[in-house]
Amino acid sequence: MHGNVWELCLDWAGSVSRPMMDPKGMAWGYSRILRGGGWGDKAMECRAFRRLWLKPNRHTKGFGFRVALTMRDR
Repeated sequence: MHGNVWELCLDWAGSVSRPMMDPKGMAWGYSRILRGGGWGDKAMECRAFRRLWLKPNRHTKGFGFRVALTMRDR
């Protein structure tokens, strides 16, 4: 799924005290986290650890979100 559109996350941009695989962002803020890379980026740059931030009222073709569903055991 990497490289289609930048994934818009629920996390707000903020500083992280130490490096982590999937850091939890701030509870509130002025910019949302985007991750992954999009169709306009080089293939080697389309990685899950890649992060950017974006003001919530900004829209463009290169950003999206992922719908996820938790499966329950039968």
